[in-house]
Amino acid sequence: MPATWGARSLGVRSPAVSRRAGRIRPAAPDSTAVELAELRARTRSPLVAVVERRDGDPGRLLGVVTATRLLEHLLQTA
Repeated sequence: MPATWGARSLGVRSPAVSRRAGRIRPAAPDSTAVELAELRARTRSPLVAVVERRDGDPGRLLGVVTATRLLEHLLQTA
Protein backbone atom coordinates (compact mmCIF):
# COMPACT_ATOMS: atom_id res chain seq x y z
CA MET A 1 0.00 0.00 0.00
CA PRO A 2 1.47 3.36 -0.98
CA ALA A 3 2.41 5.75 1.83
CA THR A 4 0.26 8.42 0.18
CA TRP A 5 -2.91 6.33 0.33
CA GLY A 6 -5.60 8.03 2.38
CA ALA A 7 -9.25 7.88 3.30
CA ARG A 8 -10.14 10.05 0.29
CA SER A 9 -9.06 7.29 -2.12
CA LEU A 10 -11.75 4.99 -0.72
CA GLY A 11 -14.45 6.99 -2.45
CA VAL A 12 -15.80 8.44 0.80
CA ARG A 13 -19.55 8.87 0.63
CA SER A 14 -21.64 11.55 2.30
CA PRO A 15 -23.85 9.75 4.81
CA ALA A 16 -27.33 10.22 6.17
CA VAL A 17 -26.33 10.59 9.82
CA SER A 18 -28.54 9.33 12.64
CA ARG A 19 -28.68 10.43 16.27
CA ARG A 20 -26.15 7.72 17.11
CA ALA A 21 -23.54 9.45 14.92
CA GLY A 22 -21.99 11.03 18.02
CA ARG A 23 -20.51 7.61 18.80
CA ILE A 24 -18.64 7.40 15.51
CA ARG A 25 -15.02 8.45 15.99
CA PRO A 26 -13.51 10.76 13.36
CA ALA A 27 -10.45 10.14 11.22
CA ALA A 28 -8.45 12.59 9.14
CA PRO A 29 -8.70 12.50 5.33
CA ASP A 30 -5.08 11.36 5.12
CA SER A 31 -5.50 8.42 7.53
CA THR A 32 -4.01 5.16 6.28
CA ALA A 33 -6.04 1.98 5.82
CA VAL A 34 -4.32 0.51 8.88
CA GLU A 35 -5.24 3.56 10.97
CA LEU A 36 -8.85 3.34 9.80
CA ALA A 37 -9.00 -0.38 10.61
CA GLU A 38 -7.47 0.21 14.06
CA LEU A 39 -9.94 2.99 14.84
CA ARG A 40 -12.84 0.87 13.64
CA ALA A 41 -11.73 -2.07 15.77
CA ARG A 42 -11.05 0.04 18.86
CA THR A 43 -14.46 1.71 18.72
CA ARG A 44 -16.27 -1.46 17.58
CA SER A 45 -18.05 0.58 14.95
CA PRO A 46 -18.77 -0.48 11.37
CA LEU A 47 -18.20 3.15 10.30
CA VAL A 48 -15.36 5.63 10.52
CA ALA A 49 -16.26 9.27 9.96
CA VAL A 50 -13.78 11.19 7.78
CA VAL A 51 -13.57 14.75 9.06
CA GLU A 52 -11.51 17.64 7.72
CA ARG A 53 -10.44 20.03 10.49
CA ARG A 54 -8.85 23.45 10.34
CA ASP A 55 -7.55 25.73 13.10
CA GLY A 56 -10.32 26.28 15.65
CA ASP A 57 -12.87 24.65 13.35
CA PRO A 58 -15.01 21.81 14.77
CA GLY A 59 -14.57 20.05 11.45
CA ARG A 60 -16.43 19.29 8.26
CA LEU A 61 -17.76 15.80 7.64
CA LEU A 62 -16.48 14.55 4.29
CA GLY A 63 -18.19 11.18 4.58
CA VAL A 64 -17.77 7.75 6.10
CA VAL A 65 -15.78 4.61 5.38
CA THR A 66 -17.72 1.40 5.95
CA ALA A 67 -16.17 -1.85 7.15
CA THR A 68 -17.10 -3.44 3.82
CA ARG A 69 -15.39 -0.75 1.74
CA LEU A 70 -12.29 -0.83 3.92
CA LEU A 71 -12.03 -4.62 3.57
CA GLU A 72 -12.59 -4.44 -0.20
CA HIS A 73 -9.78 -1.90 -0.51
CA LEU A 74 -7.38 -3.93 1.62
CA LEU A 75 -8.07 -7.08 -0.40
CA GLN A 76 -7.51 -5.24 -3.69
CA THR A 77 -4.14 -3.91 -2.58
CA ALA A 78 -2.91 -7.22 -1.11
